[in-house]
Amino acid sequence: MGLAAGAAQPNLTGATVKSIRIRLPKLIEQRQISNALLTCEEEMNGLRSQRDQIEIQKRGLMQKLLTGKIRVKE
Repeated sequence: MGLAAGAAQPNLTGATVKSIRIRLPKLIEQRQISNALLTCEEEMNGLRSQRDQIEIQKRGLMQKLLTGKIRVKE
């Protein structure tokens, strides 16, 4: 038997949601998870910054190639 009630589209009531018990990790484990996620986020931000810089360089190089300021040897 499910927790949802209703006819065609069953829904959860606020009371049902409030009655659901969720087990949480111990506080020290929550902190470790948080630290790991922060480290990942910092690395992703660094990689995004690198990508943005490379895209700027690419646009500049493409502009120079299209205008003929630089040429590529065959």
